[in-house]
Amino acid sequence: MLEAELAPGQPSPNITGQIVRVAVNGTNLGSVRIDGRSMVRTEIDPVLICQNGVLKIEFGFPGFHRPDLACDSSDERPLSCWFSFVRVYTLDMFKPGPWFPTSHPDIPIVRLLPPFAVPSDITTEAAHSLYTFGGAGIAQPFQGDGWDIGVDKVTSTARSGAQLKLPAPQAPGFYALRLDAFPVMVPGEDSMRDVTILLDGIVVGQIILREPSTWISPLPRELTEWQDALRLNFIILCCGMPDRLKIRALPTKCRHRASRSPASAYRGCHHVSLPPSACARNRPERRRRWRRQASS
Repeated sequence: MLEAELAPGQPSPNITGQIVRVAVNGTNLGSVRIDGRSMVRTEIDPVLICQNGVLKIEFGFPGFHRPDLACDSSDERPLSCWFSFVRVYTLDMFKPGPWFPTSHPDIPIVRLLPPFAVPSDITTEAAHSLYTFGGAGIAQPFQGDGWDIGVDKVTSTARSGAQLKLPAPQAPGFYALRLDAFPVMVPGEDSMRDVTILLDGIVVGQIILREPSTWISPLPRELTEWQDALRLNFIILCCGMPDRLKIRALPTKCRHRASRSPASAYRGCHHVSLPPSACARNRPERRRRWRRQASS
């Protein structure tokens, strides 16, 4: 039996949870969403144990993020969860139970959901939905708080956060979010923006935006399957500027059955990548360094 007590890092009130994926000796055991301190409990099949008795346990967190890009923080570390303990024991210690307790009676015990099926055929089928913005766009019914009406073919955010509620995919598979956006330009001012994208309270992407760009963010299947809607939230930080962002079009629900990477169909597209986390601690100097990287 494997037990791990952990909790998601939540530097911003908008970030409410984390996805935990567990693998043992290279075999995926499943995943679960946690929204607070929890204990993950799952059985390990004896066939997964190596002959030398070694258990290589891997924890994956697709919602990891840098706090300094999501809120007023100087912490540049990529963070996900903190652990209280991890323990492994044989089932003959408890027949039939109870098991080891949690650190506190109020801490819930959660079980992993089974792994998602991976398509085995070599055919590729793509499906997408396109949501255009602006006065004549079709995205207005899906826009929540934080948007203005929009002009021409663009819509701007009205403050440091904006929400979208899009229909969820109807078929299982790998999906990606593609977004065409650019910062509001003001002569003589720094137009760079730090943008964090949340899906149902979990980070799915962080972008440093300084020019018109196309973003591509793979979406965890834990947040797209069995859902009635995709609840997106955009957290926008800037340096001494209005927290505004302009969006042109948002194609979403891009599915590629034969690919593990939903972004593989967009290799030719320009996108903004997150710079390495090892950079200067001083924020103005860090921004200058990012400018040099973006212009080189």
